[in-house]
Amino acid sequence: MTDLFGSMPAADDPMSRLMMPRSVAILGASTDPGKFSNRPLVYLARLGFAGPVYPVNPEASEIEGYPCYRSVEEIPGPVDVAIIARPAAAVNDDVARCIALGIRAFVVFSAGFAEAGPEGAALQAQLVEQCRVAGAVLCGPNCTGIVDVPGRAALSFMTNLDEEVVDGGSVALVSGSGSIAAIMVQGRGRIFHSIASIGNEAVTTCADYIAWAIEQPRTSGVVAFVEAIRDPARLISALERARQLGKPIAILKAGRTEQSAEVAATHTGALIDDDATIEALFQHYNVIRANSLDELKTIAVLMHAGASRSFGPGIGVLTPSGGTAVLIVDEVLGHGMSLPALGADTRAQLQAIIPQATPANPMDVTGFGASSPAILARSVETMLADSAIDAVLVPMGGGVNKVGSGRAEALINAAARTSKLLVPIWQGATREQPGYDALIHSGLPVMTDYAILTAALGHLVRHRLRCAATPQATPAADTRLPPAARQRLLDVRAGEQTSLSEPEVKALFTLAGLQVPGASLFDAQAQPLPGQPTAVFPAVLKVVSRDIAHKSAVSGVAVVHVAEQLATSIASMHAAVSRLAPEARIDAYLVEEKIDGGLELMIGLKHDARYGTLASFGLGGTWANAFKGAVTTLLPLDHPQAAQLVRRFFASMDDEAVVNTLAGFIVTVCAIASGLGERLDVLEINPVKLTGSGADTRAIALDGVLTLQPLTGQHA
Repeated sequence: MTDLFGSMPAADDPMSRLMMPRSVAILGASTDPGKFSNRPLVYLARLGFAGPVYPVNPEASEIEGYPCYRSVEEIPGPVDVAIIARPAAAVNDDVARCIALGIRAFVVFSAGFAEAGPEGAALQAQLVEQCRVAGAVLCGPNCTGIVDVPGRAALSFMTNLDEEVVDGGSVALVSGSGSIAAIMVQGRGRIFHSIASIGNEAVTTCADYIAWAIEQPRTSGVVAFVEAIRDPARLISALERARQLGKPIAILKAGRTEQSAEVAATHTGALIDDDATIEALFQHYNVIRANSLDELKTIAVLMHAGASRSFGPGIGVLTPSGGTAVLIVDEVLGHGMSLPALGADTRAQLQAIIPQATPANPMDVTGFGASSPAILARSVETMLADSAIDAVLVPMGGGVNKVGSGRAEALINAAARTSKLLVPIWQGATREQPGYDALIHSGLPVMTDYAILTAALGHLVRHRLRCAATPQATPAADTRLPPAARQRLLDVRAGEQTSLSEPEVKALFTLAGLQVPGASLFDAQAQPLPGQPTAVFPAVLKVVSRDIAHKSAVSGVAVVHVAEQLATSIASMHAAVSRLAPEARIDAYLVEEKIDGGLELMIGLKHDARYGTLASFGLGGTWANAFKGAVTTLLPLDHPQAAQLVRRFFASMDDEAVVNTLAGFIVTVCAIASGLGERLDVLEINPVKLTGSGADTRAIALDGVLTLQPLTGQHA
């Protein structure tokens, strides 16, 4: 067989063949209905896949009506995707034979690779290399496969796909776990257009699937379960593109804690990511971070429903359950949405429809309104027509049999006459009811839990608002550092040192325009060094050494109240530091203006080889370790983004002078970090003292630590 794809157009790329195949080969196809390698054949036959299917099994003549072939070399036509369901030891040879025939897309069910230990990892490394050389894409290994819903191509052994894959939806699902993919699809298969259970992501990573999905016109959004981020650069590119397109990406990221990350590593050979870094990545690129599997599934349902309907933060609640009306208020408000007051015309119309009820938002329609489908439908339509209402939630409880069916019919009819989002919440009654089934088949995003619904809806509302947001009207900071500061950064980048002392760091801060306390340098005999200003007391005494990052840990910080105590204090500190850090070279002693009052904060930046430079902002001083509530973001960072970072930390901050002062300080520190480039290791200011108010608000760097990556040819 010659190269089957040599004449294919350039747009017909391997990733599209994998996700939307026109022909399929199955190596290791089985006649046993109980085996994984039989199930895709069953699905392809039952679902009516239009393209040719080529089972490869030398012991069988046909499987599920498809003629069998003794080897892949005997297949008579072109193959878009080869499914491989053979022992791990045979996979690399199978892939090599397929590549020789021009096949460039694979789904590998087989386990026994990186997740299984060193021998499996070696097999996986070989698999990756031959796919890399050939330019091939590969789902897996150790996966349950791919489903192209509109194309009726179920290249998977997940259960019940022939029942779930009915109509093509608008959401793409990507999951590192086959079981979680199956749970996501269960009962909601009609909302997805593609399903990818990606296993070890040896060749083609989660980022590749997201990047492919967001470019498809049929995609309204992507939901993903991720155990590790294996290709950060590719993911960042995909997330940036999704942000440009305004398409929401929702990710449930496993491994928030060290222990769960270790479990993930044994599952798919996952790498361990620091969760603060992941949070910063998601915040920076407007990724929705789901907190549970139920929440992710609900987000997917709302993504699909929201593709054809409008919604926003103004929520209306109309319900035959008064208790739920009370409970749902806290949930709506707690997730950043509102319950707008209804207009006078809306209230008058609702009063006329249900005289026994009080027209309000939320509204209890009482037993009278709940008993009549026509009245319920008119009430819902009236609330939806109010200009302040962006979406309406209708919690229902206890409505079974004819009552439930009537309510379902009322909501289906009301939804047909509006472009706004209408969400029925079927609670209390069993789901095996005609009303519930009718709502599901109508395409409405019927839910069963109002708390999970409001959390998911809040995520999507905030995503839309951030996509539509314009920069806040805050004074722009000049992120261009003064020439002297830029020159100093160039000198530091070119130097061989791997750290700067505190006076050197603060000198850099001063050149950049940051405020620092007044200070003088003294030697070990308490004599001022040449050219130093007169010290002012009370003062803070600090040891100066490039070898000591945390001075307080070696008794290198003290308060000196009067000048007469300085010599004794320096002598005492010198003895203590020499004992506790005998290898450290002591350069001098810093006597610094003591600034009382105010709030102590912290700004820290760290360069991550995988994600770039991260900045954290939070409480400083002794509170930094007591409270782990710092907020983290990725660079670059402009003034509006820095202001947003400050507001994220101070949840109710309404003092614009404080916000602007801190934002300007943060932007300047980030500009210093950016000027250091990849030489940056860590830049930390702890504490930053915030003092004053209004026009007198000041942010002062009381300390500064800067460590650098060793100088290499790349950094020079």
